[in-house]
Amino acid sequence: MSRIFLALVLSFFMYEPHAEENVLSGDSLYRSVVQYFEFGEHRTGTRADQNTTSWLYDELTAAGLEVETNEFELLQFFPGDQEFHVEGRRLDIFPHWFPRKTDGELRAQIARYEGQDLKGKIAYFPAEMNHPWYAIDPAKLSAQAAESGAVAAVFALPHPSGRIYATNAREPYLQRPLPIPTLVMGEDDEGAVLRAIESRQLAVLVSQGETRKTTAANVVARYPAVTEDGLPWVVVSTPTSGWFGVAGERGPGVALWLGIAKYVATRGTRVNWLFIATSGHELGFMGLPHSKRELPAANEVVMWLHLGASIATREWEEGDGELVPLDRENRQGALYLSPEIPENVGSLFRQLSAVKIKNIEGLGAGQSELFDIHTKGFPAAGFVGAHRYFHTPADTPEVTSAELLAPYGHTMREFIDFFTFSNVERSMP
Repeated sequence: MSRIFLALVLSFFMYEPHAEENVLSGDSLYRSVVQYFEFGEHRTGTRADQNTTSWLYDELTAAGLEVETNEFELLQFFPGDQEFHVEGRRLDIFPHWFPRKTDGELRAQIARYEGQDLKGKIAYFPAEMNHPWYAIDPAKLSAQAAESGAVAAVFALPHPSGRIYATNAREPYLQRPLPIPTLVMGEDDEGAVLRAIESRQLAVLVSQGETRKTTAANVVARYPAVTEDGLPWVVVSTPTSGWFGVAGERGPGVALWLGIAKYVATRGTRVNWLFIATSGHELGFMGLPHSKRELPAANEVVMWLHLGASIATREWEEGDGELVPLDRENRQGALYLSPEIPENVGSLFRQLSAVKIKNIEGLGAGQSELFDIHTKGFPAAGFVGAHRYFHTPADTPEVTSAELLAPYGHTMREFIDFFTFSNVERSMP
């Protein structure tokens, strides 16, 4: 009889962890990345963004968490025709936010921004002016060009991919159009533009679309459904919106956020868990303030984990004129740690060998929602990074893999188990 009982006990413990681990396995995480990508272009308030919200809501509700959405209204631009004709070629362009349309076809000469008469011309900002690419503020420079008489502005951003790179919107142009149509293009097409400037050819620029009100939403979930007084809180957040398909920029963070929440729902707990997935990332992180009312006080939170950009994205190698995907993680990512988080948790994250560990005090404003989280007094840790196809149309599921995601799933299981089995306190006044 005792042997039968022992066998039943062993089978229980052998089965349950397997079921739990599935939601944070590399294969499961990668399936979530693909699902997220397949919704489409994830700009705030688009159909893809709204479908992502519904998907996360349904998945967590089915897992047994208490889930709600925080909707907010915004103005959004929905691009139509985007054309830049130079030397008889049509070059790929993309509007910078918040876009101003052209009045039909705009025909004008192109002139370099520096040292040129820009009246009635398209101001051109060549790649050599735009280093580093991630620090350029097209809106500010475009407004300066408008003051000099330019009728439009085009930026060639020297992104490592050579492709179109979209820059996040900034104040004061989060919800109002730029003074003139402002477009970005890839450095690979720059030769045609420079020749057109030299020969004083006319270029044709078309940037059309519709500006209208729409809605976006954050997803907020709790475990347990009825929070326990006296227990500290752990908050887990991730952005859900961005430029193009954002499979590598946003996908791994969304997949891990979803997997962590599902895994937590299968465990006992010695903390209250709060999960927040926010839209509005590329528009000044506008979604995060809409979940403020859901937050516990900072002194009740033992840790806030922010699953930011480009987690577990791969390295690429140039060979024979092509980029070859490698089965190793790129080293453009960092994990910013607050000294207040439990030391044991910090040690878990240090297992991720490709991630640089940095003090959260070194995080700059505007780099991530994590900056705002930290400045509000929450003890926080968060991933911030980039990858080869960051903010480009080529940010597809190929930039990550189940194998690259697997170590993160393993670390997150250990992270959850720490708060499941350890007595954790947050000092309160």
